Amino acid sequence: LMFFFNHEEFKQENRYADVFRAGMIDGLLIWGIHQSDHYWNHLKELVQPVIFLATIPALLPGEAVHYIASDYQDGARKMITTQLKNGTHRILWLAGPSDSSIYSSLHQCILDEMEKHGLQPSNLTVYCSSYDYEDGVHLTQKAYQEHDFELILTTSSPLAEGALNALAEMKNMAVPVISFDSHVPPAEHGKKYSALVADDREIGRLALASIIKLIEDPHNEQKIQILIPPKICGGI
Repeated sequence: LMFFFNHEEFKQENRYADVFRAGMIDGLLIWGIHQSDHYWNHLKELVQPVIFLATIPALLPGEAVHYIASDYQDGARKMITTQLKNGTHRILWLAGPSDSSIYSSLHQCILDEMEKHGLQPSNLTVYCSSYDYEDGVHLTQKAYQEHDFELILTTSSPLAEGALNALAEMKNMAVPVISFDSHVPPAEHGKKYSALVADDREIGRLALASIIKLIEDPHNEQKIQILIPPKICGGI
C-alpha cells in the first residue's frame, strides 16, 4: 500500500488503523509526511516494514527509519553557488511549509553557502506558507515593498509561477528564480527560471524493489536510506 499522508479526517477518526488490523497489508510506503505529523507512529505498531518517500518524519535522537528521497541539498548548493559567484547579495526564499523535512535541510544548506561567500543570515528573507500560486504572488509583492532582491528561491512550481507573475507585474523581469522540488520549467521563461526536478520514477522504482526486499527478509535490520540526485533543469 502506498499512503498519501494528508487526509486529516481519516487520521482524526483513526480509520486507517482498521485497514492494517485486517492483516491484509504486508508493507507500507508513506509519501509526503510532515515533521509535525506523528500519526504514523500508530500505524507502525500495526504494520512493518514502512518506507518514507520524498520527505522524512521528525525523529527522536538515535531513531532511524527507511527512506528514499531526493538529494536537494546537493543540487541546491550547486545552483545557489553559481548565483553567489555572480554577485548576488540579497535573496528571497518562498519556502513553503516550515514543517517539511525539505525545508529544514535546505535552510541550513542555503545559510552555509551564503556564509562561504561572506554573507550574513540577514541577507536571506524567508517566508513560509502553503505551496500555492497565490502565496507566490502575494509574498513576492510583500517582500518587494521592503527590499529589492537579486534572487528568488521557491520550494514548489506554483510558488515559482506566482513569483514570476508578481515580477512581471512589477516590471522586474531580470530577477532569476530557482525552484526546488518542482516540475520542468516551461520554455517560455527562458534563462530566468530553473528548477530542481525530483526523479519520481526512480524513487518509485526503488520503493517497490525495496519494500519487497524488506517483506521477504523481515529479519534484516539494515536501514534503507537512499538519496537520489534531482535533475537541474532550466536556464540559470
